[in-house]
Amino acid sequence: MLETKRDEIERLTEHATMREDGLTCSENMLETDTKAFLKFFNEIKKKTQDASKELDSVRKQKNERNNELRKWTDDIQILVSTVSKNVESLEQYNNYKMFLDGLASVQEKEEHEKVLALAKKETMAREGGQKRGNK
Repeated sequence: MLETKRDEIERLTEHATMREDGLTCSENMLETDTKAFLKFFNEIKKKTQDASKELDSVRKQKNERNNELRKWTDDIQILVSTVSKNVESLEQYNNYKMFLDGLASVQEKEEHEKVLALAKKETMAREGGQKRGNK
């Protein structure tokens, strides 16, 4: 009976040792998993921060481009408006010219054309003389 008790004590001691070894192994695995998770979590956190910084940079560039595009659009609208205004003025001046040409007699028109032709010849002669003088 003493032997049976000793065997039982030995068996229980062995069982307790195995259980203790199992708990130690589980603790080590838990520690390793915790460290791996924290490392993974920190990597994800850093990647998220980097992505956020990059997103802010891209948004800033996009806003700058949009502002530049708006400025160009405004400049184009101003130019189109100015051109339209000048075209309207030109049409009005052409109407006045046609009206005045209608008032002038045929003889006055011929005299005016002669004066214009003479002025053109004089201008060409002066330009030709200046070109020869510059050479």
